[in-house]
Amino acid sequence: MAEMKKAGFTAASSVTAGLAVLLMRMPKSAYLTFAPSPTNRIDSFFSYFDTILLGYANIFPILTGALAVMVLILNLIAALQKRVYKKGVFALSVACAACSLLALATLAKHPFIPAVILLLLSANAGICYMAKIKAAK
Repeated sequence: MAEMKKAGFTAASSVTAGLAVLLMRMPKSAYLTFAPSPTNRIDSFFSYFDTILLGYANIFPILTGALAVMVLILNLIAALQKRVYKKGVFALSVACAACSLLALATLAKHPFIPAVILLLLSANAGICYMAKIKAAK
């Protein structure tokens, strides 16, 4: 029974991290505003994993994406090896949610997709925390 609970927590964490990564792959998940003149503003949309965001010093979307991919990989390794890396996955999930919050702050003009990503990553951190508590009992 305890093994099924571990598998359930790992699966739920993998699903939330996977959905967040899929949303980050969408081409309209992050944006940059360019101003070719003082009165003209152009919004250009990019994926969280696009390196142009780094070129314009918007580091939080790509950092959030990298951490979310690491969480997903750790969850998949844990599922295949029948182990649960509780502390590592929880720490990465919290860091990922914090970076996602900062990404949401920098992408505040078009907040829907970053807000959904933040909710998914916060749910992932909560699932990892619940798994950590259940394992301690």
